[in-house]
Amino acid sequence: MCVAQQRALVQASGEGSVKARCQALGLARSSYYYQPRGESALNLHLMRLLDEEFTRHNFKGVLGLRDHLRLAGYQVNEKRVRRLVRLMG
Repeated sequence: MCVAQQRALVQASGEGSVKARCQALGLARSSYYYQPRGESALNLHLMRLLDEEFTRHNFKGVLGLRDHLRLAGYQVNEKRVRRLVRLMG
């Protein structure tokens, strides 16, 4: 059972404390209260630039895309570009 399903079960059951319900499901309370933040505006902008560049030059890899962003004036490293490309699919 995934965390989202466990959260739904804790919310659906109104009996007992949140601590007891989480404990019964084996869900950490921090996981129950966690709110995902999403991507920053800068990362969304970088992803748009990466998508445009990869559409024009689909032979470029992570290092080529990193160099493209650096030439455009953005201070990015290989790990950030790799994560964003992986996130875009």
